[in-house]
Amino acid sequence: MDNSAVAIFILKILLAILLITTYLYIEKLELTGCECSEHPNRQFIKSFSIFGAIFYIITVFVNPATLDFGTAFTSIYGVLDLVFFIMLGIFFYYTIDYVRYLINEKCKCSEDMRRELILGGSVIELILIVMVFIGSMLIPVTSTCVSSVIDNATKTSNEIKKTVSNPYTAILETPKKLKKTATQFKNASKSVFKDVSTKVLKQKN
Repeated sequence: MDNSAVAIFILKILLAILLITTYLYIEKLELTGCECSEHPNRQFIKSFSIFGAIFYIITVFVNPATLDFGTAFTSIYGVLDLVFFIMLGIFFYYTIDYVRYLINEKCKCSEDMRRELILGGSVIELILIVMVFIGSMLIPVTSTCVSSVIDNATKTSNEIKKTVSNPYTAILETPKKLKKTATQFKNASKSVFKDVSTKVLKQKN
């Protein structure tokens, strides 16, 4: 096991501990009947914390991406993994908001050293997730979209002029254009699916 794998292993364990700590903290608030700790997001935080902890503990020892169930499985897992991390970001945001609510409300029965630990850990994790999301997805997607708009601006302008000047011909060509667009979308979807499968398989190896 190389150093990067050890670091990932340790980080997953620490995150699982943070999630378990959050679950046990809210469980303690419920068992002690801490009325001032009631909040609309408390149940979501409790439920997701135990789900996330179980998910992380499982993936620490068994990485689904390394299982040989075919490219379709690895691609689907990659998408589900991304959805999980988006939900994890939402979870940390709700957790920060909830702990700040307890502090602002001066909820005495919620005072616990775990409360500050949960707040600090959640802030760090949320910042890291947002930074990764911006660097890995938002910036590349935005730059690609801007580049595509610039590249297709002239073509789009000419098509609009053609449609305005000769609407009859444009109407007749509409079914053909829709069919062409559907074919392009289908081919693009297959290409994306193939790329995702290839990247997941590379991570596996």
